[in-house]
Amino acid sequence: MDTIIINNQNATVNSDNNRFALKLPHGQRFEDLQICLSSLYLYNSWDNITATFANQSVSYTWHDASSNSITIPAGNYTVSDLSAYIQLQMFENGHYLVDENGDNYFFLRLEENPTYYSVTLTSVVIPTSLPASYTNPASMTFPGTASTTLLVVPSLTSNSTKGFGLLIGFNAGSYPAVSQTSTYQVNSTNIPVIHPVSNVLVRCNLVDNSKFHVQDNLIKTFTANVGVGSQIIIEPNQYTWYNILEGMYDTITVSFFDQEWRELIIKDGTIQIELTIREHKSKLCRNGNH
Repeated sequence: MDTIIINNQNATVNSDNNRFALKLPHGQRFEDLQICLSSLYLYNSWDNITATFANQSVSYTWHDASSNSITIPAGNYTVSDLSAYIQLQMFENGHYLVDENGDNYFFLRLEENPTYYSVTLTSVVIPTSLPASYTNPASMTFPGTASTTLLVVPSLTSNSTKGFGLLIGFNAGSYPAVSQTSTYQVNSTNIPVIHPVSNVLVRCNLVDNSKFHVQDNLIKTFTANVGVGSQIIIEPNQYTWYNILEGMYDTITVSFFDQEWRELIIKDGTIQIELTIREHKSKLCRNGNH
């Protein structure tokens, strides 16, 4: 058996760190051989908010019926982070007060709700005048009638992205549908998918598995079972062998995709791939080895 190590030191890597191409000297012919992914080391460093997922846009409607658009920069966010970013935009728009403790007070928030496996949206009623012990540094205007802010989840862009609503488990629409005169609170009706990448698919150009997969060249699938920024270690206890497509090769290519076969945009290119190649079992038997 032969082992091939591929990393950013010996291979050509594209700008998104999702395609590693190892040049073979003089080209090589592969025949009656099998291949497996014997180990893989990479960091969980792909964003959950990106243009690829079309989930950067959301908006809220203030008590004066003004629509306030929010574009979330690409990055990796928790529900708490999303809530904080929405509140940052409300701060910049002057839609906040300062409470008796000197803390900024916002009228809209998102919270994880593990008990109900959901996200809870709370829209606190905006009073008609400044509450006692509060200050109004941004000269926020008060409504004539107590009312709530509306969080507006944009329409779905496609079934494969589902936009911002997929992250927090809400269908497209306004929450509440119309402004309320008392605090409004609701749990998401769908399961929140805060990380749109559920599985990572690894392809290698040597692999021939077209009989079993719609997408050829698949050598491994895995789930990022560690936190963002932590190393994912793939060291199979038992190897899965695939036939190598017979032919001449001058390059071995390994590439990474998500479960929708979208190219995975990996921030940290510190990746090491170990491939192991052996003679096909049928050839070993012909040679008298079992």
